Amino acid sequence: MLPNTFCQQILFGINQRYIGKSFEYLNSLLVNGSKAGVYTIIHIDETLEKPRNFNYDLFKANCQILRPSGSFHEGEPIFAYESPEAPIICYATLDKPPENDRFNQLTAMITKACGEVKVDTVPFSQLYPETLWTGDSRAEIRAAIGVAGAREKLEFWLGENSKGLGVYQSLLFGKPGAGKSYTLHGIINGLAMNYPPDELEMYLLDFKEGVEFQVYVDPERGDDSGSRDELDVSKALPHAKVISIESDREFGLSVLRKINEQFKIRSDEWKSVSNDIVKVADYRNKTNGKKMPRILIVIDEFQVLFEDNDSISAEINQIFDSIVRKGRAFGIHLLLASQSPNIKNVTRSVYDFIELRMAMQMNQNVAAQILAEGNTDAVELLDRPGRIIYNSDFGRKGSNEIGQVADASTGERKKALKKIQEITKSTGYQRPPTDQLVVFDGRHPTRLQNNGLLTVLASANNWLPVADIKDVIDKDTDEKTNWRVRDFPSVAWTGEAMRIGYHSRAIFRHRSCSNMILVGNEENIFGILGGVMTSLVCCHQPQKAEFQIIDLSDEEDRGSYWANMTLHFREAFSPFYQIAIAKDVAESDRKISKATTAIQNINTEFERRKQLREADPDTTNFGASIFFVAAIGTLERLNSLRPTVDSRGNPDMSDDAKKLLAIASQGAELGIHMILWVEGMKTLNQLFAGKEKVSLSHFDLRIGLSMPVDDSRALFGDTLAASLKSLRAYFKDEAGSSNLEKFKPYAVPTQQEFATYANYLSRKT
Repeated sequence: MLPNTFCQQILFGINQRYIGKSFEYLNSLLVNGSKAGVYTIIHIDETLEKPRNFNYDLFKANCQILRPSGSFHEGEPIFAYESPEAPIICYATLDKPPENDRFNQLTAMITKACGEVKVDTVPFSQLYPETLWTGDSRAEIRAAIGVAGAREKLEFWLGENSKGLGVYQSLLFGKPGAGKSYTLHGIINGLAMNYPPDELEMYLLDFKEGVEFQVYVDPERGDDSGSRDELDVSKALPHAKVISIESDREFGLSVLRKINEQFKIRSDEWKSVSNDIVKVADYRNKTNGKKMPRILIVIDEFQVLFEDNDSISAEINQIFDSIVRKGRAFGIHLLLASQSPNIKNVTRSVYDFIELRMAMQMNQNVAAQILAEGNTDAVELLDRPGRIIYNSDFGRKGSNEIGQVADASTGERKKALKKIQEITKSTGYQRPPTDQLVVFDGRHPTRLQNNGLLTVLASANNWLPVADIKDVIDKDTDEKTNWRVRDFPSVAWTGEAMRIGYHSRAIFRHRSCSNMILVGNEENIFGILGGVMTSLVCCHQPQKAEFQIIDLSDEEDRGSYWANMTLHFREAFSPFYQIAIAKDVAESDRKISKATTAIQNINTEFERRKQLREADPDTTNFGASIFFVAAIGTLERLNSLRPTVDSRGNPDMSDDAKKLLAIASQGAELGIHMILWVEGMKTLNQLFAGKEKVSLSHFDLRIGLSMPVDDSRALFGDTLAASLKSLRAYFKDEAGSSNLEKFKPYAVPTQQEFATYANYLSRKT
């Protein structure tokens, strides 16, 4: 009888499929397998046509054979048993199968055991190149990512090989758990080991929930996603230009726009050298080897880019089409990865220009969309995670290379990146200061320190005039700022926009409606407020700005760590500006006034400035710009703002609410800007006794986090804010504008962060 202990079961249904190498592997397994403790069970269906040139005698020489004899004993079929060592044929009946429960237990045990069998592969460390950073990318980029057959390396490559074959764009698909991540990590690390950063640049975009590419920002953190601390970029992958984690579609589009600009940049550079240059290799050859690095864009779970049938999907389709058509000449390559190629809103013709198809475990229906007709049966060879079909001929049959990707687990990735850090240090490579790594981490709020322009303003040697501040911020984008000195403009950054290297900003001007309203939950709102106030102090010379702050956050709530933010702000910047803080209850020892007193004081100043204008309509000198921060939240926090009832029994605004509305309606043109926070539009409606639309019209600068559909429509004239996920917000800079800018709010600034900016200001002359 067959041995009842074995290390592995391999079941073959022998028919017309996969003769070639599969026959060789089967023959070797039957002859040598038992010596290694591997036993094979083969099932043959003799009713099917025998494969051509296949000799069943192979089994007679190496197998113990059971076949039906055609006879029965007490109703049970009799099998003939034949052993290669014994010519005598024995007859026997087979044991009955176990009962269903027992059978299920056995199959569950076998399934579990098979799942725990370590995949037969090699660690990625065995594929390192002999010498790092010696590759020349003028013709191609190439790296070993696994094994093919018994001894051959499986190599990923794009460009033109030594035989003149061109492969320029690539697709990778596989079901969850198939080994797609290992393949991506093998490609990224392998290429980064072969080529120095001036030969290859990489843009790594991850659109799934996870930290797949975090290791390339901060190798020490690796796959750790629990910490709220900032990632340390000091040891980031030197080849990376952009690394995103849990990206947004809008950010992905901005990166692709940036890459798309390279076609013109490179074309202009080539024309400045010669009109005969048509590819990267030509440029290198005609400039005595002047470097022009190839660009590889790796996008994991790229289907997220197309989840809505909107302008974003349409533009990304256009950019993809541009890259797959023109990338071959300009050295710009795509690597798109997903679980399935069946992605709605993708222009299918994009796939038609992609030569390299990499398929991992998937069903045949999915395979039919990536592999060419007649080649889908090949996916049945992908019998375990890590197995891959590597086909560089548009998925056509006859061009399959079957391989096993290397073990690129967390430890292997860190080991590889350590080697890259060593070569980075030994060669003295440093990123150019004008081309720093862009990191977008969708899991955490953005820190103020990541706003380079804010740092430039704060750290300038002297207090910059308003005109010079405009020049600084205009360098940040191709869009020119609507900025007139006579409007006393002030820039206020709110968070990291979904645009590469850009931070969302509002501009306050001495003009009607130049006020800001913020709608959303408390923690994120106070992060935005911290960014806004820090920006404003960096835009004004000492005593040219004042801050009147009503902060109704609850300090007694231990979870409200942001409740002391405004106090820390005053502590840091009061040497330079007048800063007053009010709460629902006055505290003389902490110099905190009562909110009602603050409203009265600001209203008194408002009336004074109105009188100045009445006396001289042409005057513009009303005094320092005042930023009146009314962080109210809900009306339950301040009784004086709750609506009253008029003589007819209708709801009416309280006296304090009327003062707020008057300041919002006329204060901005007098240099008093209101920054109002409410948790929801219902609170705004209550505050102004049903005059939501009228009151809202006085706020040109609008910020909203996730909110109900009706609130989104009221605030933005659009329902988009209803679908915002955590740590995302929209900004609208004019009441009549239809454009919404999506951004990631700042984290609540710490006491130390405020002190850093205050230290910058103290050095100014």
